Amino acid sequence: MPEIIPPRLLWTFKGHTRLLNSLAFSEDCHLLASGADDGHVFIWSVISGERLEDLSTKEGPVTVLRWFCDNQMPDARFIVVGTASGTIQLWKRQTARFTESDTEIQDIAVQEVSKLLAVASRGRVSLLKVDTRAAFPFKRILSDPLVPLPPKKALARAVHFYNSGKFLMVGFLDSKEIVAWEVSSWKELWRWKLSTRIGDTAWSPETNLLLVWNLVDGIDTYHIGEHPVWVHKFPVRIKRNVVKQVELGRHGQMAISGSDSSEIFLWNVQTGAQEHILIHGSESDLVQIITYHSPQDNWHYIASASSNACDNRPVMKVWALHPERRRTSPEPQKQGQPASKPHPHQTLPSPGKHCRWILWFPIVLVSVIIVLASFYLHARIKRPI
Repeated sequence: MPEIIPPRLLWTFKGHTRLLNSLAFSEDCHLLASGADDGHVFIWSVISGERLEDLSTKEGPVTVLRWFCDNQMPDARFIVVGTASGTIQLWKRQTARFTESDTEIQDIAVQEVSKLLAVASRGRVSLLKVDTRAAFPFKRILSDPLVPLPPKKALARAVHFYNSGKFLMVGFLDSKEIVAWEVSSWKELWRWKLSTRIGDTAWSPETNLLLVWNLVDGIDTYHIGEHPVWVHKFPVRIKRNVVKQVELGRHGQMAISGSDSSEIFLWNVQTGAQEHILIHGSESDLVQIITYHSPQDNWHYIASASSNACDNRPVMKVWALHPERRRTSPEPQKQGQPASKPHPHQTLPSPGKHCRWILWFPIVLVSVIIVLASFYLHARIKRPI
């Protein structure tokens, strides 16, 4: 059977001076945002490979990045920045507006239709209304526990809107619980305790599947209905007990995770088979941070980042995958920045021309040999004895 072509490495980015915590593609995948412990957010061009902007939060480590689009301002690109100090900022170009939270921001989910943010922080889950034109763009409308009550001891690690934004799902690290609320009434729908801790999660609205990095032996897959139902496991050998981010790609058909041995794993969700292993760097590289996005042109993008605690020059890599392109024989995968870097949106040479040359070459060669042989025989016949 034809083999799916592995993702192609597009760019290698460097620039941060401390540990990387978050990566996020813009909606059209033309831009990649990166945030780190150095307090900076860099905006990179996925088209040209250039660093376009350097945003200094001045609030300590950047923990979460999310792009936000306002339907009333379709040409404007906003980025939501969560920090370890509990500050949430809204950036447009070099201008920041912010509001204060109360504890370190762990995760942010965006619901653009309703202009809502769901914020998971240390011991609290909050709903914020977004007004991109206001001086203070975020307004807290609901939370659990309510402000000013103190935060709970449970650490909310991941948050997702689901069912078209009507419901909210939150995963808690040490309590091992997944809790769902109805957004409009803020009524708890269900609470389900897993057998393992919840390090990170990924959600697919197309398949209603939830991936959970379990901090033990890999990734557990759950189907979300009235409550989570375990489906199967993607095994990962864990040497260092740290959280690795997980993603669901290809409309819920591809599972992606980092590792503590420089590998990025790609699985087929339906079959459970491992499709590809991408190598980020040296064998000792810890790859905690990954992100995935697919615009409307069928190209799929993956970004990864090294997370070594002692590394003051972390490396980011951007990969591109076209699921419709296949090959019949494997080719060696090139690591590092490619010598030629055509962007996936560019038109690539058609292989049909090369195939026609291969077919015509033997015919032309035989014709030339026949002509030369006829000249040789004609010359011998006319030679005097």
